[in-house]
Amino acid sequence: MTFRTKTSKQTMEIFNSFAKSEHLQPFILAKLAIALSIRSDFHYSDDNLQDTMGLDLNRQTITGDYDLLFKSLIEVLISTILL
Repeated sequence: MTFRTKTSKQTMEIFNSFAKSEHLQPFILAKLAIALSIRSDFHYSDDNLQDTMGLDLNRQTITGDYDLLFKSLIEVLISTILL
């Protein structure tokens, strides 16, 4: 099963800026953003889901060998928010 996610145009511009200055690819930045949002108790908001004009990223590319770990962390976070 392939899971793809699309970023907003603003996120794409931020990722491109980091890629130029820090030489980090978008999938690495997405992995860091997910990990930091899990750690910081970031609560997801779907207010800006209309803008999908940014990058198209593949789940396996983002999480790699740590796919199960990321999935488990997200499930634990969701279960704690819903309690």
